[in-house]
Amino acid sequence: MFQDKAVAVQLGGGAGMKLIDPIVKEVGFQFVIPGTLIGQEEARQLQAYMQTQRVLNTKPAPKVTVFSSQGPNVITPDIIKQPDITAPGLNILAAWSSVSAVGTGGRRVNYNIISGTSMSCPHVSAVAAILKSYRPSWSPAAIKSAIMTTG
Repeated sequence: MFQDKAVAVQLGGGAGMKLIDPIVKEVGFQFVIPGTLIGQEEARQLQAYMQTQRVLNTKPAPKVTVFSSQGPNVITPDIIKQPDITAPGLNILAAWSSVSAVGTGGRRVNYNIISGTSMSCPHVSAVAAILKSYRPSWSPAAIKSAIMTTG
């Protein structure tokens, strides 16, 4: 059971994992990647500690989800796919119509975890809108350039 989770993390490109299990405690496992098994309270303590730590002069590497369009096209390399700009679009907590029970296990909820371009687009749109409000004379090309060249 725990080995399967470690293998899934490894196949997904993970270098290590912490597994939080509210029931199993003080049990040793040999994972296929560096890993640890901790209880719920230990997880809360670890999270609180991690929020107090700062790593300076680091920049996370950009990564695009596997389901996103990435160029060039594998069938026709002449077609260069976008995006020039991307934003978080995987596992986003988003508003959800309480009328819809699709994808929620039949439950009616106000929020759901969703992935896709429809989740990424609002992030970039908000950045563009903020830039436009500060620089009303900027063209769409200038806004795009500012987003693409700002680290």
